[in-house]
Amino acid sequence: MVTKKGLKGFASSKYLAQGDGDLAKLRLDMANLGPRPKNGHIFIKKGSGDHKLMIDNGRYDDAIVKLKDLSGRTILSFYVRVQQKVQIKSIPEGNYKIRFACGKSYSNKRGYFLEGMTAMSFPDINPFITKIKDGYIYTSVVEYTLHEVLHGNVHANRISLEDFIND
Repeated sequence: MVTKKGLKGFASSKYLAQGDGDLAKLRLDMANLGPRPKNGHIFIKKGSGDHKLMIDNGRYDDAIVKLKDLSGRTILSFYVRVQQKVQIKSIPEGNYKIRFACGKSYSNKRGYFLEGMTAMSFPDINPFITKIKDGYIYTSVVEYTLHEVLHGNVHANRISLEDFIND
C-alpha cells in the first residue's frame, strides 16, 4: 500500500477488508486498544481549587466525563467504569458544563470508545464558586448520576460525538 505522502508499506491481511478502509481501521484499533483505564483515571486536569465533583455511573457501560468551561475548553476529563463512582477534588473556580460519553472498547490511542459510543450533556451550567458567609467559607460539591433516576431532577440531552470529542 502507499500512503498519501507516498510512503510504501504493508498491512497484515487480517486487517484488510473491502470498502474505504473504515472497517480495516476499526479492526486495527480494536486489536490495539491498550489497557482499560482505571476508575477515576484523569486524562486532562487544568487548574485546581477547593471544589468537588462526584459522579455515579450506574449505567451498563464505562464513561468518560468532561467538565467544560463556557468557551468549550475542557478543564477536566476522567474515566468512570461501569457501576462505579468517582470523586474528583480540587476543581478550580468557574462555571462549567458537564458532558459524558458512554460505550465499550475504549481506545487509548483515539481517546474515545470504539463501540456503541453515545454522548450526552447536562443542561445546567454548574457554578463552582467559593462563598463566604458569617465568617464561614463554603465551597461547591456537585454530584451527578449518569443513569436515569426515578423522579430525578435532571435529564441529560444527547449531543453529537464530534461535539464531545472536540476540545
